[in-house]
Amino acid sequence: MSTKSPSPRWAWKIGIALILLACFAAILVALGRSQESQDGHPGESVPERAVDLLETIVPAEDAVEGRFERRSGAIVTPPGQAWARLQVPYVPPEEYDLTLIVERKAGNNSLNLGLSNGTRQFMVILDGGGPEGWGFSGIDFVDGKPFFDNTTTYAGPLLPEKVRVKVNCAVRKSGVRVQVQDRSVIRWNGDVDKLFVADMWEVPAPNTLILGCFESQFRIHGLWIEFVSRPGKKLRP
Repeated sequence: MSTKSPSPRWAWKIGIALILLACFAAILVALGRSQESQDGHPGESVPERAVDLLETIVPAEDAVEGRFERRSGAIVTPPGQAWARLQVPYVPPEEYDLTLIVERKAGNNSLNLGLSNGTRQFMVILDGGGPEGWGFSGIDFVDGKPFFDNTTTYAGPLLPEKVRVKVNCAVRKSGVRVQVQDRSVIRWNGDVDKLFVADMWEVPAPNTLILGCFESQFRIHGLWIEFVSRPGKKLRP
């Protein structure tokens, strides 16, 4: 049985189809790169010396207020929940760098990061609300004053919707520094033992890290800690 070669007309159509398919694939790749650029830090991975705290979280066990979920490896906070928080099962050392890759999914209120020097907790609030509106950040209760009205206050939105943002919190004996997208937004020099967490943000252990939000939903894509001298301690094996 003999076989016939495609006619010139069909060969031309097949060639055009292959070219269109290649163009479509190129467009998809370009769109993917564009999304990576929008995400800000899509390629961020946990450094070799760091402790991956996202892996330590079990939402059903660690949630204190609200329903936290794990989706595709990320932690998703409750939507529209006031005082939503979970206890990160890790007691940090006295000095460390904490990094988050976070994406706002809904709402215009705050992401709350409970930090600790290993013995005492305190709260960093990003994009919270105050008497003058939304988009205020700072350390809560410095010299008795709230985050939107003290020496650490930063005015202006930091966590836009549907964009991955890198947040770094550096805790030292001499104070605290917070950077968002590698830009310094909060700086405080002083004794961390003078700070505290308000009652509504407390968790069972008084020395762990805290992950929370207020009437907004966030997706936490990454959460890790790098210690300066000595390591911290996991609450679970």
